Parts: sequence; C-alpha cells; structure tokens
Amino acid sequence: QIGPVTSLEQETTIASARAAYEALTEEQKALVTNYQDLVNAELTLQALKEQAAAAAGAEGAEVPADGTVVTP
Repeated sequence: QIGPVTSLEQETTIASARAAYEALTEEQKALVTNYQDLVNAELTLQALKEQAAAAAGAEGAEVPADGTVVTP
C-alpha cells in the first residue's frame, strides 16, 4: 500500500509498486482493485517533481530532464 504521496522520497515505493504490478499476469492484473491508487500516486509524484524543478529553477539550480535537482 502506497498511502498519500507527500514527498519525492516515496518514488522508490511507487516504482516498486509499478514493477510489482507489471510483473503480474493479465489474469492477476484483472483482480487488482486498487490500480487507480497507483496511477494517482504516479501522477502526484510527477507533480511534486515538477514543483521541485520549478522551485530549483527559480533559485538558479540546474534541473536535469529526469527532474532531479542538482545545486551548483
């Protein structure tokens, strides 16, 4: 269970949940009742990455394409 997404530190948990889902057979995927929770978590994580990148850009930090923030 992922729970509410509130920080970028949850990326590993979300990625692990996605990998576990993708490893399922089609029959098993059909039995998953909380798939939308995973999708929502991924969307929220992406929004958090975009916010962090925008904040870093405003501060003059370098923002690579993958959304990680590297300060000079």
